[in-house]
Amino acid sequence: SVLSLGNAVQGIGYGANRYRGPHPPPFLRIPHRYVFRSYVLDCRLNLLPASRRRTLMKAMSGHILQEASLLGIFRRT
Repeated sequence: SVLSLGNAVQGIGYGANRYRGPHPPPFLRIPHRYVFRSYVLDCRLNLLPASRRRTLMKAMSGHILQEASLLGIFRRT
């Protein structure tokens, strides 16, 4: 079956329209913290794929209906 995500849009990660998951630098041996943030907006943003976080946050200002975050800790073995 096909999952419908309505008007959901996936952003750019690692230079492509995809998600690869946490990828800490290989030299990092201490636990690395990741915070994943999700936002529900009342509009669709018209931003360039290469837009920076500051531009995204400014464009979302006043349009955030809900937000959530998830903290994950990753450590290489």
